Amino acid sequence: MKEQTATVEALGDRAIMMMEEERRRIGRDLHDGPVQTLTQVAMRLEIARRLLTAEPEAVEGELTLLSTRVVQAVNEIRQLIFDLQPIAIDEVGLLGAVESVAQGIEREAGIEVQIDDHDLPATMSLSGAQQVLIFRLLQEALTNVVKHAGARHILVRWGCAPDALSVEVEDDGRGFPEEQSATHHFGLQGMRERLRRVGGDLAIRSRPGSGSVVSIRWPRDPGA
Repeated sequence: MKEQTATVEALGDRAIMMMEEERRRIGRDLHDGPVQTLTQVAMRLEIARRLLTAEPEAVEGELTLLSTRVVQAVNEIRQLIFDLQPIAIDEVGLLGAVESVAQGIEREAGIEVQIDDHDLPATMSLSGAQQVLIFRLLQEALTNVVKHAGARHILVRWGCAPDALSVEVEDDGRGFPEEQSATHHFGLQGMRERLRRVGGDLAIRSRPGSGSVVSIRWPRDPGA
């Protein structure tokens, strides 16, 4: 009985920690996205107000810029809402959900996304919770590339070994020093912690000017 109680408490603690991590991620995305954009809009509005009397002919250019920034903020908020919506993995499967995100990136960001799933087994034998976890980690890795890497191409490569499954997100962007990965605002440390709780791991390979590779790996049932 005591062991069952301890297990329930541990699961409860884990759920709370995961919720807190998600809250931090949402807060970070809001701060780095629409909050920054709307702060810039407020500053430019003050500039436009001053130009009304000093240089009225320059106001039109400022209003055009402000219109672009407001549309950008709206798009960022829409993307956050989309990210928070439940995922129909049970309907389209994990691969289908990832393909949907890839199509959205190509459509909205103009970045080519290639998916290589030739090495996957017929079934990955993942629970619903595991599929959601892997999807969210991939979603975050892809979002990081779109926001920060300045990439033109992304490769999502699935892999299979006797004891593990894996997926890599490789981009041809600007990269960053690997020693920054533990403290970088990309949220990679939070991703690593979530994987460790299910026996998985995350690795990063990157250097300035040579793109990045985020590798997600988790244990596989050898009999699956």
